[in-house]
Amino acid sequence: MSNIIVKMIKSFASENSVGVNDGLTNTEFFKAQNDIGVAIPDDLKLLLHSVNGTSIPPGGIFGINTPQDFLDIIEVYKLYPEWKEKGWIPIATDGCGNYYAVVTNNEFNILNCVVFIDTMESTSKPSFIVSSNIWAFLQGLINEERNQEGWPFDKDGVLARDPDVEKSQNIAYPWEV
Repeated sequence: MSNIIVKMIKSFASENSVGVNDGLTNTEFFKAQNDIGVAIPDDLKLLLHSVNGTSIPPGGIFGINTPQDFLDIIEVYKLYPEWKEKGWIPIATDGCGNYYAVVTNNEFNILNCVVFIDTMESTSKPSFIVSSNIWAFLQGLINEERNQEGWPFDKDGVLARDPDVEKSQNIAYPWEV
């Protein structure tokens, strides 16, 4: 799945005439892991080894120690240091000041699920869960930007592609808000 999604990211970047930062080397990754101070899940590690940030629509996918500050997880942590303490790793933005983050604890009953944080609503509580894993998140985000589906608000479409998202607890689903 990871190779397919990475190809999808690079293709979508090309379609939108935006660059993709080269993935991190092992040495860069170990430095990055130390710099952010949060254990990076294996799926995010795979992504960062292939794509270390890109400004694809709607607002970009983040990396670590990127040449562009607006795509850097460390820079987002400067704005929202409590996310680091909670074990939330921001991985993308909607381009309007809101974020998608990987939840690296079992806070919502799914390890490494991806949530949406509407910063106008609250920076300490996600608005809703968008996927059970990074790959389903990236696929949904790109397909939505290509106008191929109603992600994440189309319940049937989301559950067909990512049935594990229903295992979450103590967090809303996008089709409920």
